Amino acid sequence: LGLGVDSAQATTLAVFLAQFPKWAIRSPAERLKTRGQAAKTVRAQLEELKEGIAEPKDVFEGYFSNVAFAFPHDAVKFVAYDLLKRSAVMAPLHGSAAPIIEGAAAAVIAELVTSPLDVTRTRVMSKGFDEYTDRPDQLLGNVVRVYKDEGIKGLFAGISPKLVRAVAGGALQFFTLELFKEGATKALGK
Repeated sequence: LGLGVDSAQATTLAVFLAQFPKWAIRSPAERLKTRGQAAKTVRAQLEELKEGIAEPKDVFEGYFSNVAFAFPHDAVKFVAYDLLKRSAVMAPLHGSAAPIIEGAAAAVIAELVTSPLDVTRTRVMSKGFDEYTDRPDQLLGNVVRVYKDEGIKGLFAGISPKLVRAVAGGALQFFTLELFKEGATKALGK
């Protein structure tokens, strides 16, 4: 890349830097969504939305937990995809099937590696889990708390639907990525 940085390092750095603006927008939406989902009635959901808008600082609760989950998740996913693309195991794959299978596998790897962070970020944003904190220096403590209270099973709560989403989402994401990369390369004559 001209700076003495390999592809995995460049990808990891780009993924890291992209997290901050992404979550500045997405974190409030996730917080409001999570609070709304925890409410039992439509009226309670509207109250949650009204409270969130009235107290903007509150809707950013979970920002650090979101970044702490999303950065390793996205970094693992993109680096795993790149490694799978170049691996001898995947070499027999040809054409449009390759990014579908490699993308699905990379997304599954990322879900398995980062599930404990996802579980704790959800708890930070949900009501009823006041013992969880969004302070950057306490995020690992959240993971330890889940493990102590619920064991390994707690760290992988909800993993089945996440894996289904990962297969479908990863396949589509990387198929689309390669399709547009190929189109852009042809359009730019490179």
